[in-house]
Amino acid sequence: MKNVMSAFKFAILAFVLALAGCDTTPKERVVIKTETKLVTVPESLLTRCAVTAPPAKGSYLDLSAQKKEEALVNYGMDLLKDINLCNTQIKKIKEFQDKQIKSFQDIGVLSNGN
Repeated sequence: MKNVMSAFKFAILAFVLALAGCDTTPKERVVIKTETKLVTVPESLLTRCAVTAPPAKGSYLDLSAQKKEEALVNYGMDLLKDINLCNTQIKKIKEFQDKQIKSFQDIGVLSNGN
């Protein structure tokens, strides 16, 4: 009987130690690392829009009336091309900005209303 009691005490002691060991297992933790990164508009989009120069005064004055009209029409068309290129550049800046805002909204830094 004494051996049974000793075995029983040993079993209880082993059980208690096993339970105490369970308490020391590491618990899972979620680690969130926030990193701030400055993202600027690409330099290629920040260059000034080029504007076509008008016809040179001296050569323009030497033209016939018909050629002057053609030169002015061509100059007007060149200016419209310049405006279109500048508008394309502004559109790309807007797209870049919208992409940055969306990425901040996706991570919860900004609300959808900004």
